[in-house]
Amino acid sequence: MSASPRKLSLPNLASSAGAIVLVGSQTIASAFVTGWAFAGLFHLPTTVAWVIEAVLVCVALYATYWFARQAMRADPPFVPGSKS
Repeated sequence: MSASPRKLSLPNLASSAGAIVLVGSQTIASAFVTGWAFAGLFHLPTTVAWVIEAVLVCVALYATYWFARQAMRADPPFVPGSKS
């Protein structure tokens, strides 16, 4: 039993990659800004601000990873090819 041939779908790949880059950049930038805002609001030291930003960026990276998996599931870059 062999796997069915799959071919790369450039439109699917482009739309998924574009959405992932857009959502990922916005999520990570929001994490930095949120850490900076909390540190400024509560007059926290710079080191504490960096720790908060690092934690929030890790959460944002995981959210981006999760979004990428869902985007690839909804719009797969590899589609079944023709049997020839």
